[in-house]
This record gives sequence, C-alpha cells and structure tokens, in this order.
Amino acid sequence: MTFKRAMIALFAVPALFACGCGSDSEKTGKKVNQITDVPETDAPIVLSPEMQEKLGHYISEEWKCGMDKITSNSSSDFMFAIQSDTHFSVNNKDHHANNLKALSHFIPLKFYANLGDYIKGYFKNEIGRIENTPDKTMQSLKELTSRYLEDANCPVLVTFGNHDTNQLWCKNYGRADEQLTKDDHYREVISKLRVHNGSMMTTDKESNYYYADFPDDGIRVIMLNCADGNYENSYDSTAMFGDRQVEWFKNEALNTASHVLVMTHIPLIKDFPGNDGCDVKNGILVRAAVEEFIKNGGKFIAYFNGHTHNQADLTDENGRLHISFKNGAHIAEVVKINTKKRVIETVGLGNVENRKYTY
Repeated sequence: MTFKRAMIALFAVPALFACGCGSDSEKTGKKVNQITDVPETDAPIVLSPEMQEKLGHYISEEWKCGMDKITSNSSSDFMFAIQSDTHFSVNNKDHHANNLKALSHFIPLKFYANLGDYIKGYFKNEIGRIENTPDKTMQSLKELTSRYLEDANCPVLVTFGNHDTNQLWCKNYGRADEQLTKDDHYREVISKLRVHNGSMMTTDKESNYYYADFPDDGIRVIMLNCADGNYENSYDSTAMFGDRQVEWFKNEALNTASHVLVMTHIPLIKDFPGNDGCDVKNGILVRAAVEEFIKNGGKFIAYFNGHTHNQADLTDENGRLHISFKNGAHIAEVVKINTKKRVIETVGLGNVENRKYTY
C-alpha cells in the first residue's frame, strides 16, 4: 500500500495532501511548493485500530505535506529523522516525541534521534523553579524516554546537552548532589536504548556515548556526549568530551570501513552560527581524530548538532560539513543521505526549511 493511500484512509480526508508545503533552502535560493492531488480510496489503513488510536492523531496538518514529499521521491537513500532541544517537562501537557514515533509507522526510517537538551533541566525563573526540581527533572527524563521508545517502529538514538543534568537549578535553588548524574543518564536512557536497539548499538561499557551500525547501508552513526564535564562540575555547565571518550572515539568508534556520521549536542566549532562562543573542551581532538581517519582512507559524511536553536551550516577549514538543527517538539527534519553521490538532503516537518548539501 502506498503512503498516500494509507494517510487518506487514516485521517479520512479526501485529497489530504493537496496543500502547499514549506519552502526549500537548498543552497540555490529556489523556492518549491509541493502540491499533490490524491484520489479518494477505500484502501485499508496501514496501522491496526489500536495503533491508529495511539498514534494517528499525532501527525499534524503541518507535517503531512512534508511527508508526502518524502514518499513521492522514492530512493534507496539512508533516511532518518531528527529532533533537538525539545526541553521537555512533565508539567508540559504537550505531545513531545509522540509525533516522531508516529512518523516511524508511516515512513521507513532507519532511526530517529534527539540531539540533546532533551529536558528543560535548569531554567532559573520562578516557573522553572517549580517545574525543574530534582524529582520533576527525573520524572521528565523517564517520561520522554518512554515516549520515544514505546511503540517505536525503528531504532532510537539520543545524546545529551547542557540542560540535561539540571546543574543550574541546583546552583540557584538546591545542592550539587541533586544533579542528574552519569549513572542516571545511563540507567534511565542509554540502557533502555540498548535494550530497544539491540546489537546494532555499541557503548563504551556503561557510557553515555556510543555508535550505531547500519551494515546494509555501510553507515556508522557516532553519538558523542559533550556533557561529560557536567558530571564532574559542582554546578555550572562544562561542555567537554572526557579523555576516555576521546580515546574511545579515536581507537574504537572510528575503527570502521563504514561511512561515518558524527552527532553531538554543541557544535565542535566555537564560531558556528548561533553558538554564542561555546567551546567544547577536547572538541579539537575529536576533529583531529576525524582528519586522521580520513587521511587513512576513512569515509566521513558530516557533523550534526543542536544547541543553537536554528538551522545553520558551516564548512570548516578542512572542508568538513557541520549542520545544526532547529529546536522544538512540534518540528523535525527527515534526513536522506546518498553516500554514492555524496548528497545530504533534508525535508522539514512543521515550520522548518528543506535543505540540500554536497559533502
């Protein structure tokens, strides 16, 4: 059954996709409207009635045109979806993560990912004082993880950002020992990802950094944790990759014949657009390791990050592409990578631009 027919049956709206989609930002300045007329059909729905009830209503009208564009351009590209900086709190009654999970039942994603600042964590205003207490922070971590994983139709990958240990709430209102720890993150998120993802995911023992292999596509996705310093610092956020993580990255994660995609929360370039001068300690060592990997014949795709709350890109002095993703739980980008043509293309779902790059 085609996606178009499935969505018509699911939402019972004739010509569901006859709508104007968001504009493309494809390095060409060309604006594109995707308009598709779809005939009525009585084809059966894709989802079981139970899953339709659980997930069908999470796909917003804003997402549908982007989804139509994705499925109308069928290809063998490696395809996955990304959200970042979702800043979730259990006090927020919104549908964080459920839309991305629902997407995985309509589009054949290899995985979906969250690039950090997973939870709100450390807001200092009076509202933040109420909703970012240590117990609320832990509840938020557990709830969002559950939402991403329960009924997911593909692997799920997560990395952590500067909000995710709640250190600034503790600095202003509590104690250092009330912060989320490395063990908390591993127990409540990473260990659960390992169960869900199975053998395709490899961690450095009980670490919060890891890689995921997609052998049929010849791609390895490396999820680095730039929050290493948060676990060591009494209060303030310290963006860093610990020495052990760097060694693991050089000697194990990059020990592959696959094409490599590196994801982390904070950009690895201090002057990246919107980065506000944040410099990740040992980030230069990570980038140096990539250059050595390429020098020795390794195949590198790009660096992906969140943190800046905008869609931006930069090609560094070595010619490597760095791409950031917009913040929010109501949006996502579906990414397609063609390693033969060396092309990265994204389709925005919600108020997000489409993008296209060569690398």
